[in-house]
Amino acid sequence: MFLNFLKDIDNYEERKVARIDPKDNNGIGVSTVFTPDEGYETALLDVNGVQVVQRYKDKVEAELGHERWVTFAKTADGKVVPILGWSEFDHTFKDVKLKREGKTLLLEAGKEE
Repeated sequence: MFLNFLKDIDNYEERKVARIDPKDNNGIGVSTVFTPDEGYETALLDVNGVQVVQRYKDKVEAELGHERWVTFAKTADGKVVPILGWSEFDHTFKDVKLKREGKTLLLEAGKEE
């Protein structure tokens, strides 16, 4: 199961539920995809990387969740969100603050719990 992600390297378009680019969403992108190890999940994207913020039981739930995160990211300056680890290996969470730097909204890592 650990290396399942390798077969998904070239098939993002097949697994994608929805995606909005950071430049089109106030500096924070939102990507919702199906992954073989975690199922459907949404991640926030910025120049510093990808942070998974929510997982879902099915595609319908993932589509609804994606829209909520797109709306959230548009007005998220100063808000704190929990970031999920890999559930099979990492049960810790860390908070990430969304911080504006010029025209870009960045994910600023917080403390791990």
